[in-house]
Amino acid sequence: VGTYMDPVAMMAVKKGSKEDIEKALLDPSYPRTIRIVMNRGLSIDKYTAGIVESIEPRLNGQDLEMLEEFKKLNPPVDLVEGAEIEMTIRGDTLLYKNA
Repeated sequence: VGTYMDPVAMMAVKKGSKEDIEKALLDPSYPRTIRIVMNRGLSIDKYTAGIVESIEPRLNGQDLEMLEEFKKLNPPVDLVEGAEIEMTIRGDTLLYKNA
């Protein structure tokens, strides 16, 4: 798993305090890509359940319908070793690639 932040957008934040950096990491207006490369096969159901289980508590009961939308993004095919998933977040836009 890796997270890649837009270096231009983060340039000013890098010189800020620890709190400024933490705030920026949680702010979706700072573009980022999360990349997952599978080191072993995993059923798509387990993968999806793990992501939902991690995100749901952080939503504090808001936007739960977005989790249902996320579940629909994955084809009904299990992940194989070497499979790559990329989630690019820019503001309120999510680009999702499952290859």
